[in-house]
Amino acid sequence: MILEKFPDVRRLPKSEKAQLVSELIDELCDAEVELPAELLAAIEERVAFNDAHPEQAPSMAALAARLKELKARIAARRVHA
Repeated sequence: MILEKFPDVRRLPKSEKAQLVSELIDELCDAEVELPAELLAAIEERVAFNDAHPEQAPSMAALAARLKELKARIAARRVHA
């Protein structure tokens, strides 16, 4: 796991972790990493929905829970692969 190489990241406050994620995404965008068209379309659709309905955007807690669930699903696939 990458975080094991950077133990100080685990000690950052959530706000700084969010900023780090944002900066990493910006760096990836600057590197012109190609994302699948389906992923880009899904991201654009979600952003447009959240812009139109900000009251329905997920909270940070809900987003964290969803990411944790996704991580568990990915880990389970690796075990079965």
